Formats: sequence, structure tokens, C-alpha cells
Amino acid sequence: MSITVPIPEQLNAPQADGRACVACGTETAAMRPVGDRAGVQLFACVACIDHAEDGR
Repeated sequence: MSITVPIPEQLNAPQADGRACVACGTETAAMRPVGDRAGVQLFACVACIDHAEDGR
């Protein structure tokens, strides 16, 4: 399983600007790129990625 990047309308401002995790919204955790929307690189935190990969 992987992180699904939400459609732009589902993102809050920090998520849409690439400053927050697209899954949980944190802005302070270590992040990895997971996709892009409208030319902006989007990120998910390592914990959410690990959670998605574990299938939990």
C-alpha cells in the first residue's frame, strides 16, 4: 500500500503548499516526497508512509 495523494480540494493550505504531510497534516516530522499537484511537490511524513506500507 502507498500514500494516496488527495485531490487539491481535499488539501488544506500547508498540505497544498508542500509544507505538511498530505495524510496527517503534521508540519514538523521528517518528510518524503509522494507526488505533486499543480507543480507543487507534496510530502508525507515518514510515520504515515511506514503505516501505509505496513498495511495497518
